Amino acid sequence: MRFFAVALIFFGVTASYAQAPVVPHKMHFADMTLAIRDEARREIQKDVDALVRNPKYFDQKVERAKRYFPIINQIFAEENVPEDLKYLVLQESSLVADAVSVSNAVGFWQFKDFTAISMGLRVDSHIDERMNIFSASRGAA
Repeated sequence: MRFFAVALIFFGVTASYAQAPVVPHKMHFADMTLAIRDEARREIQKDVDALVRNPKYFDQKVERAKRYFPIINQIFAEENVPEDLKYLVLQESSLVADAVSVSNAVGFWQFKDFTAISMGLRVDSHIDERMNIFSASRGAA
């Protein structure tokens, strides 16, 4: 659910800090039209409202997106991956390179070590490419 909240805001829905954007009944994402049930809309709206209530956190996410999305866009275009899938990285790590989950998934795309290695990333005691936006995004693609 949080993914849709983040995607909704970053899809170009601009909101003043006083009022959150309203979650629509339908949303276009990755060449699909998604119908959003009322129950899901209420849950997503809570997440959207929370993001808008905290301008500092929201601004940090926006700044990270401005920095990293062009890199992800280029890699996804080269790999023929729908550009909209870049929004998943916001849910996975909030675009924090050294993010670590409770299950030991690491980096931008929150790969576990065995998954990262299977995607061709180097993960050892010297280098962890899960924390490199270029390598990790290529692996995600």
